[in-house]
Amino acid sequence: EKYEAELRDLERSERTALQKQQEIREKHSEVEAELLRLQSILRQREQEISDLTQ
Repeated sequence: EKYEAELRDLERSERTALQKQQEIREKHSEVEAELLRLQSILRQREQEISDLTQ
């Protein structure tokens, strides 16, 4: 019984860790997409500045 309870606890911990891992992956994807968007805006602004100063 003690072994079974410990096994259930470990399985629950594993599920929790896997859920957390998935949440982190999703957040990473969101942040990466935002980074690409901001980099694109920055390139546009840099080009605008370059065009104005030439």
